[in-house]
Amino acid sequence: MLLALGLGSQFASTDVPVTALMEFFPSYAKRRSLLVVITCSVFYLASLPFACPGGIYLFELFQEYTANISLVFIGFFEVISIAYIYGFNRFMNDVEMMLGKRAAQYYLFVTWCITAPILTLVITVSNLLNTAPLKLDAAGGFPAYEFPQWSTTLGWVIFVICIIPIPLVFLINYIREYKRIAKEETGYDFSKKPLFLAALESNNLPAEFWGP
Repeated sequence: MLLALGLGSQFASTDVPVTALMEFFPSYAKRRSLLVVITCSVFYLASLPFACPGGIYLFELFQEYTANISLVFIGFFEVISIAYIYGFNRFMNDVEMMLGKRAAQYYLFVTWCITAPILTLVITVSNLLNTAPLKLDAAGGFPAYEFPQWSTTLGWVIFVICIIPIPLVFLINYIREYKRIAKEETGYDFSKKPLFLAALESNNLPAEFWGP
């Protein structure tokens, strides 16, 4: 069971970044095998400090600022992106296309549009307001340990690294749309809609090839 669990986690942890890179850089799809090897090598090197004698403390630090804080923060933006930016109705159209019906429409509306954004926002704000240096109780042969103050700063650096792709990718795509609209519509009529608003609206729309 542990072997299956470990392999399943390994496949997911590897395939997610590889797929994301291939979607963001389509030319990488031609060299998927090489990309997988590079990704696994980077992950292997990055995991070596966790295998050192003090690795358990580093693991607890990462556990706190990635799993407990970053994931909830990222989950909030995922829910907002699907429910309000991509659009709940558009999402349900995709569900209907795949299943032939709008399965669990009212349940998904309540959870995705109301409860999930509120709960994830409350948890995120609570985590941000109640941060303090970590403390570990004595267990597994390790003595009790209180993390130094600088570990909190390191933890927030880890947090920022986890969430920075969200605004960064949005900004990159927005700049691309802005340049595309400005190039295609020379002499843009600003009385119709400001160029920056047109780029923002275009950036929030699905690609032309996407959708039912």
